[in-house]
Amino acid sequence: MSGRVILRPSAFDDLESISAYLARDSEETADRFLDACRSDSQNLADMPGMGTLRELNNLKAAGIRSWPVSRFRSYLIFYRPIEGGVEILQIMHGARNIDFFFESL
Repeated sequence: MSGRVILRPSAFDDLESISAYLARDSEETADRFLDACRSDSQNLADMPGMGTLRELNNLKAAGIRSWPVSRFRSYLIFYRPIEGGVEILQIMHGARNIDFFFESL
């Protein structure tokens, strides 16, 4: 039985903006990115503990984990394990100010 994936609106927006950015150079690359995110998200839902537990400044962000997107390792999937799967919170480039994005949780 597969775990469930809940995609928060912020993560959906991230997917749209990152794929649009990648598509400027190559539609194929953008499609591969989206496929990798889907596959990795399902793998995380099936095994939520496999990502790295993040230590973020906001106490409300406790329990958030991250996982590098397959074949696009500069991008990270930020998620929270939930009963029966994962909730995908953000997808962003690892060079971004990660704490900033999780200040308002």
